[in-house]
Amino acid sequence: ANKMPDPEKNRITPPPHVKGAAFTVHATVRGKNLDGVVLAHGGVRFGWSLHFRTGRPVFSIRNEGKLVEIAGEDTVSGKVGITASLTGESMTLAIDGEEVASRPSPGLLSDQPGLGLYRTLDFRDPVGSYTVPHAFSGKLLDHRIVVATPKVTMRTRWGQEVTAENAWREYPRPQLQR
Repeated sequence: ANKMPDPEKNRITPPPHVKGAAFTVHATVRGKNLDGVVLAHGGVRFGWSLHFRTGRPVFSIRNEGKLVEIAGEDTVSGKVGITASLTGESMTLAIDGEEVASRPSPGLLSDQPGLGLYRTLDFRDPVGSYTVPHAFSGKLLDHRIVVATPKVTMRTRWGQEVTAENAWREYPRPQLQR
Protein backbone atom coordinates (compact mmCIF):
# COMPACT_ATOMS: atom_id res chain seq x y z
CA ALA A 1 0.00 0.00 0.00
CA ASN A 2 1.23 3.51 -0.84
CA LYS A 3 1.91 5.50 2.28
CA MET A 4 0.84 9.16 2.23
CA PRO A 5 3.92 11.40 2.55
CA ASP A 6 4.10 13.53 5.69
CA PRO A 7 3.43 17.16 4.62
CA GLU A 8 5.65 18.59 7.36
CA LYS A 9 8.53 16.35 6.35
CA ASN A 10 8.15 17.62 2.77
CA ARG A 11 7.95 21.30 3.73
CA ILE A 12 10.83 23.60 2.80
CA THR A 13 11.44 26.45 5.23
CA PRO A 14 11.76 29.27 4.87
CA PRO A 15 10.03 29.58 1.50
CA PRO A 16 11.50 32.13 -0.92
CA HIS A 17 9.96 35.59 -1.07
CA VAL A 18 8.41 35.74 -4.56
CA LYS A 19 5.92 38.60 -4.17
CA GLY A 20 6.50 41.05 -7.01
CA ALA A 21 9.70 39.27 -8.11
CA ALA A 22 10.74 37.26 -11.12
CA PHE A 23 11.85 33.74 -10.21
CA THR A 24 13.18 30.53 -11.73
CA VAL A 25 12.64 27.00 -10.46
CA HIS A 26 15.17 24.28 -11.32
CA ALA A 27 14.47 20.62 -10.57
CA THR A 28 16.11 17.37 -11.55
CA VAL A 29 13.79 14.37 -11.45
CA ARG A 30 13.93 10.72 -12.39
CA GLY A 31 11.26 8.15 -13.10
CA LYS A 32 8.92 6.45 -15.54
CA ASN A 33 5.28 7.46 -16.03
CA LEU A 34 5.88 10.72 -14.16
CA ASP A 35 2.84 12.22 -12.50
CA GLY A 36 2.25 14.51 -9.54
CA VAL A 37 3.69 17.60 -7.89
CA VAL A 38 7.45 18.18 -7.92
CA LEU A 39 7.35 21.53 -6.04
CA ALA A 40 4.40 23.67 -4.94
CA HIS A 41 4.33 27.01 -3.14
CA GLY A 42 1.04 28.59 -2.14
CA GLY A 43 -2.59 27.73 -2.74
CA VAL A 44 -5.76 28.71 -4.56
CA ARG A 45 -5.17 32.48 -4.18
CA PHE A 46 -1.42 32.98 -4.78
CA GLY A 47 1.31 30.54 -5.69
CA TRP A 48 3.10 28.42 -8.23
CA SER A 49 3.70 24.74 -8.86
CA LEU A 50 5.86 22.56 -11.05
CA HIS A 51 4.16 19.23 -11.67
CA PHE A 52 3.60 16.44 -14.14
CA ARG A 53 0.34 15.48 -15.78
CA THR A 54 0.60 11.97 -17.27
CA GLY A 55 4.28 12.43 -18.12
CA ARG A 56 4.03 16.01 -19.39
CA PRO A 57 5.68 18.79 -17.35
CA VAL A 58 3.38 21.64 -16.28
CA PHE A 59 4.17 25.03 -14.70
CA SER A 60 1.22 26.70 -12.93
CA ILE A 61 0.83 30.23 -11.58
CA ARG A 62 -2.04 31.45 -9.41
CA ASN A 63 -2.38 35.19 -8.93
CA GLU A 64 -5.45 36.52 -7.11
CA GLY A 65 -7.12 33.16 -7.73
CA LYS A 66 -6.62 33.20 -11.51
CA LEU A 67 -4.85 30.06 -12.79
CA VAL A 68 -2.46 30.16 -15.76
CA GLU A 69 -0.60 27.02 -16.86
CA ILE A 70 1.89 26.06 -19.54
CA ALA A 71 2.71 22.46 -20.40
CA GLY A 72 5.22 20.57 -22.50
CA GLU A 73 3.82 18.80 -25.57
CA ASP A 74 5.72 15.55 -25.08
CA THR A 75 5.95 13.11 -22.20
CA VAL A 76 9.33 12.73 -20.54
CA SER A 77 10.90 9.94 -18.52
CA GLY A 78 14.24 8.92 -17.10
CA LYS A 79 16.48 11.57 -15.58
CA VAL A 80 15.50 15.09 -16.71
CA GLY A 81 16.20 18.66 -15.69
CA ILE A 82 13.22 20.99 -15.63
CA THR A 83 13.42 24.77 -15.53
CA ALA A 84 10.35 26.97 -15.07
CA SER A 85 10.54 30.78 -15.07
CA LEU A 86 8.19 33.65 -14.42
CA THR A 87 9.26 37.19 -15.34
CA GLY A 88 7.33 40.36 -16.01
CA GLU A 89 7.52 39.55 -19.73
CA SER A 90 7.13 35.77 -20.00
CA MET A 91 6.38 32.42 -18.43
CA THR A 92 8.58 29.58 -19.74
CA LEU A 93 9.19 25.88 -19.26
CA ALA A 94 12.33 24.04 -20.40
CA ILE A 95 13.45 20.40 -20.33
CA ASP A 96 17.21 19.73 -20.23
CA GLY A 97 17.86 23.33 -21.30
CA GLU A 98 15.50 23.29 -24.31
CA GLU A 99 12.41 25.49 -24.11
CA VAL A 100 9.25 23.40 -24.54
CA ALA A 101 6.54 25.94 -23.67
CA SER A 102 6.18 29.69 -23.25
CA ARG A 103 3.57 32.41 -23.15
CA PRO A 104 3.34 36.09 -22.24
CA SER A 105 3.56 36.63 -18.50
CA PRO A 106 0.35 36.65 -16.48
CA GLY A 107 2.21 39.12 -14.23
CA LEU A 108 4.36 38.72 -11.17
CA LEU A 109 2.64 37.49 -8.01
CA SER A 110 0.96 40.44 -6.35
CA ASP A 111 1.13 38.82 -2.89
CA GLN A 112 3.36 36.33 -1.13
CA PRO A 113 1.89 32.80 -1.18
CA GLY A 114 0.43 32.11 2.25
CA LEU A 115 0.98 28.37 2.37
CA GLY A 116 4.44 26.90 2.56
CA LEU A 117 6.71 25.46 -0.08
CA TYR A 118 6.38 21.70 -0.45
CA ARG A 119 8.39 19.15 -2.41
CA THR A 120 6.90 16.00 -3.97
CA LEU A 121 3.32 16.95 -3.04
CA ASP A 122 0.92 19.85 -2.63
CA PHE A 123 -0.82 20.41 0.65
CA ARG A 124 -4.24 21.78 1.56
CA ASP A 125 -5.08 24.07 -1.43
CA PRO A 126 -4.00 23.11 -4.96
CA VAL A 127 -1.99 25.64 -6.92
CA GLY A 128 -2.50 23.82 -10.23
CA SER A 129 -5.41 22.04 -11.90
CA TYR A 130 -5.18 18.89 -9.77
CA THR A 131 -6.47 17.65 -6.44
CA VAL A 132 -4.21 17.59 -3.40
CA PRO A 133 -1.92 16.02 -2.28
CA HIS A 134 -1.08 14.81 -5.84
CA ALA A 135 2.09 13.10 -4.63
CA PHE A 136 4.95 12.79 -7.12
CA SER A 137 5.42 9.34 -8.66
CA GLY A 138 9.11 9.85 -9.47
CA LYS A 139 12.13 10.85 -7.45
CA LEU A 140 13.18 14.48 -6.90
CA LEU A 141 16.98 14.42 -7.12
CA ASP A 142 17.76 18.12 -6.81
CA HIS A 143 16.02 21.49 -6.80
CA ARG A 144 16.65 25.18 -6.34
CA ILE A 145 14.64 28.36 -6.61
CA VAL A 146 16.32 31.56 -7.73
CA VAL A 147 14.50 34.82 -7.03
CA ALA A 148 15.64 37.83 -9.02
CA THR A 149 16.59 40.80 -6.91
CA PRO A 150 14.94 43.85 -8.42
CA LYS A 151 17.31 46.61 -9.41
CA VAL A 152 16.59 49.56 -7.17
CA THR A 153 18.14 52.95 -7.64
CA MET A 154 17.73 55.55 -4.97
CA ARG A 155 20.01 58.31 -6.12
CA THR A 156 19.53 62.00 -5.70
CA ARG A 157 19.88 64.28 -8.70
CA TRP A 158 23.39 65.13 -7.45
CA GLY A 159 24.34 61.48 -7.08
CA GLN A 160 23.28 60.82 -10.67
CA GLU A 161 25.79 63.46 -11.84
CA VAL A 162 28.76 61.73 -10.15
CA THR A 163 31.08 59.85 -12.53
CA ALA A 164 34.52 58.30 -12.13
CA GLU A 165 36.01 61.44 -13.67
CA ASN A 166 34.33 64.05 -11.43
CA ALA A 167 34.23 62.13 -8.11
CA TRP A 168 35.87 63.78 -5.07
CA ARG A 169 39.39 62.39 -4.91
CA GLU A 170 40.46 63.54 -1.43
CA TYR A 171 39.69 61.52 1.66
CA PRO A 172 37.69 63.73 4.03
CA ARG A 173 39.71 64.58 7.15
CA PRO A 174 37.56 66.58 9.56
CA GLN A 175 39.44 68.73 12.02
CA LEU A 176 37.39 67.45 14.97
CA GLN A 177 37.43 70.84 16.67
CA ARG A 178 34.77 72.44 18.81
